[in-house]
Amino acid sequence: MQNKNKNLLLFIIFLVISSIGIYKTIPETTVSGLETNIVSRYQHSSLDEYSSGRLGLWKKGLEIYVQNPLLGISEDFTSLVGSNTHNTYLEVLISKGLIGLIFFMLILVFLVKKTLYLLSSKKNELLYYGYLSGLLSFMISMLALNMFSAYYFFFVTSSIVLKENLKITDD
Repeated sequence: MQNKNKNLLLFIIFLVISSIGIYKTIPETTVSGLETNIVSRYQHSSLDEYSSGRLGLWKKGLEIYVQNPLLGISEDFTSLVGSNTHNTYLEVLISKGLIGLIFFMLILVFLVKKTLYLLSSKKNELLYYGYLSGLLSFMISMLALNMFSAYYFFFVTSSIVLKENLKITDD
């Protein structure tokens, strides 16, 4: 147990030193530009401006969704919205409808439950904790990003984790 605490402390020290090193190597113009950008975003009076226009896109997407709520309208709806909606769940809802969103959510719930089950086996805990944190981060990021291009990568890695489970249960 003490070895784990020592490793954790070393890891935290490494992160702090790395962060300071990275910060020190960033040019001053980049840092001041970032500060200016962040301050200017908070000064906007419109919530839609603050959200980079996402709220307007989400509203337009929901208006399109209600035209065909069960099955969605099609894969290529971006011409109707004017852009992608920057929300994966909303894009699934628009293109596949409520039925498609339910199946999509069931897949995500299955992956979380399966990973939690694998964690309870106490084998390869670090692998499954890492996978679970990545999965939850992925699910949260889909609220503000269109992650369709990352699906293939993510489900390939999911397959690897599930295949690893088969190896564990066979042993």
